[in-house]
Amino acid sequence: QRLFILLEYRQMSFQKTKRIRLKGKTLRDLNNAIFDRDGDKCIICGRWVSRQEKFHHEPAGALKSDETDKGAVLYMDCHHKRHHTEECNAIKVKVEAYLYSICRLQKLISLI
Repeated sequence: QRLFILLEYRQMSFQKTKRIRLKGKTLRDLNNAIFDRDGDKCIICGRWVSRQEKFHHEPAGALKSDETDKGAVLYMDCHHKRHHTEECNAIKVKVEAYLYSICRLQKLISLI
């Protein structure tokens, strides 16, 4: 079932949509919204993260987009591991699963 959830999230994430690139106050507001949602804690290790840090984009790289459902709080060590170590795929899967669960929860709440 976890594989199905992951595949469904990836399908949602990679649907052709225009990338959103924010700047200035709008980007800071998005960063704060993501930190509010994640409780100022890394979704991987649970450590507190300063709001001076930028949120992590998933998917990362060329497909990244400044959207609430495509960002998560990562502690600097976890963020580094996500991009630069052998653990990158394991962390990617955890971030995708977290963001998918958030999207599903928001959809359920909207039905109430």
